[in-house]
Amino acid sequence: MIIDIHPHIISDDVEKYPITPLGNKRSKWSEARGSLTAEKLLEAMNAAGVDKAVVVHSTTTYGYNCNYLADSVAKYPDKLQGVGCVDFLAEDAVEKLNYWINDRGLIGIRLFSGGGTSSAQADWIIDPRTFPAWEWAQETGTPIVMQLRGPSLGTLRILMDKFPRLTLLLDHASSPNLEDGAPYAELAPLLSLAVYPGLNIKVSTINMRKSAMGKSTPQDFMRILKDSFGAERLLWASNFPSSDGSLSEHVQLALDACSEFSKEDRDAFMGGNAKRIYNL
Repeated sequence: MIIDIHPHIISDDVEKYPITPLGNKRSKWSEARGSLTAEKLLEAMNAAGVDKAVVVHSTTTYGYNCNYLADSVAKYPDKLQGVGCVDFLAEDAVEKLNYWINDRGLIGIRLFSGGGTSSAQADWIIDPRTFPAWEWAQETGTPIVMQLRGPSLGTLRILMDKFPRLTLLLDHASSPNLEDGAPYAELAPLLSLAVYPGLNIKVSTINMRKSAMGKSTPQDFMRILKDSFGAERLLWASNFPSSDGSLSEHVQLALDACSEFSKEDRDAFMGGNAKRIYNL
């Protein structure tokens, strides 16, 4: 079974689902590629041999309004599930978590937690105002997807020390530069976090393409991740259509990258781990 845990969808109905991006700045990919409706995603999945998708809400299109995502997964529950977004600093964060997860049927939450050159960009994730939301996520076992990189990973360590039973998925394997080749200098901060069993790594098309540059190969990159985290904590993510190319091309990139894996490990990476972690 192949499960994509990082496609996006955008409605073509801007009246029912108005464009309300965070910071009033829409993402370039959604402007350039227009709408990718749930129906178009399903067509792409069928052509690519993708059995299920865990769709990630686009805050740069809809802010914290996850209605289109929730409506879509309710319409196609056998094929689509959804990861929404909630502001953990808001006073009503726990109320919103209960609403989107328990009332609207989403199965995870994604946070944009900084990720530039300064760890200060991610400091808000350990602000005491977020603790009720983290405690809720830990107690309910709800997977939380995070996007951060580089020095910001130190803040993630603090978070996992405080909430050791969280189930976390890190977007784009922390987006390291890979051109220097194995063992990859920028990958060291991520590999040091392998001691936290609740941390899982989403390996996306972005990583596949970066790992084919310079002295690197995708197979080298996947081998190092597997040696550190084990195949059971690696999950494939397309980033379609934010990353260009057909979904079939994304699938083939992933299969090529994990070509050295055993069949069991390859099946886990391409869908088995997602099925287990998201209880699909």
